[in-house]
Amino acid sequence: MAAVTPLPFAIGLVVAVGLFAALTYFLVQESRRPVHWPDPVDTEPHVSHTRVVAVGVLFTVWSLWATARPVSGWR
Repeated sequence: MAAVTPLPFAIGLVVAVGLFAALTYFLVQESRRPVHWPDPVDTEPHVSHTRVVAVGVLFTVWSLWATARPVSGWR
């Protein structure tokens, strides 16, 4: 049986947590800016790049956690 080293997973998890912390900091900085309410004529939705990246990082961390945890009951 081949031995599996947890090193790649550990490196990925450390990088993901570091990115999550950095992007959370930037998200907090953005939340402190004054809110710009668009004109009622402007109906096109605007999504902040920081929020898109934050959602991507959250999904990545969740995916790594869900993949790495042992699943009981499955054989």
